[in-house]
Amino acid sequence: MGIPVPTQPRCSSQVVIWRKPLSGWVKLNIDVLARGNLGAAGGGGVGRGERSKFLFGFHTGYGVASNTRAELWTIHDGLQHCLHLGYPNILVEINSLLVVNFLSGDAVPGWKWKVWIDRINNLSKCRNVNFVHTFREGNRPVNALAKLGNECQRSSLFLDHFDLPLMVRGLLFLDRLALGSVRRGT
Repeated sequence: MGIPVPTQPRCSSQVVIWRKPLSGWVKLNIDVLARGNLGAAGGGGVGRGERSKFLFGFHTGYGVASNTRAELWTIHDGLQHCLHLGYPNILVEINSLLVVNFLSGDAVPGWKWKVWIDRINNLSKCRNVNFVHTFREGNRPVNALAKLGNECQRSSLFLDHFDLPLMVRGLLFLDRLALGSVRRGT
């Protein structure tokens, strides 16, 4: 009939699964929640060893901060926890590709991020620390901890799995079962 029919963009999706670290390594997952570019911010993290063993978790409220500052601050806090607990081989998974690029040297940070990059690099000296990107869907337990940090604006360190909030324990259990989350995209 000659009537043009608009085509719908195809929606693709993929399953994102949290993967265990290699033997001798700790995987530190980091996430933040910031309300707006300069709003109330909180961060959280979970350290897990081989066989998905829970090592520690934390959340912190940072007051008013940007997403990038909160990401860097949370990475710094998470690395400090790893090092104080004696874990020298650390794989840090972050859902901010920009921050991963800053830390790997693939992007040049602005002057306001330089002090945090230097602090993180100082913590990483003489240790095996790698920074990798993961999708938000691969960080479900730490997303819940970041939300707690944002809401309560205080710091908590969890060294025992049973001290974690029930929701976080449940999300860690799903990760351990390798049940993924669906990431939808276009």
